Amino acid sequence: MTQRGQSGWRGLVQRLLGTPQTGLVLVILALAAILEAYDWNWKAAEQEFARALELNPGYATAHQWYAHYLLVMGRLEEASL
Repeated sequence: MTQRGQSGWRGLVQRLLGTPQTGLVLVILALAAILEAYDWNWKAAEQEFARALELNPGYATAHQWYAHYLLVMGRLEEASL
């Protein structure tokens, strides 16, 4: 990989991370979404959603994505809490 390519990846990762807590939560949410939508690994997806919410319990997007996961799983009562 060229020096220029490496700095491009480095910049992307730094932008994804932003502030340490929010950035990490975004990366974890992305992993959870991949596990849910593409891998159909429901248990692992739920674990990653829980980890994101544990790191930043006030992050509305994490709650929204987890609620969507719960709806897909048919756990409607939990999704509406």
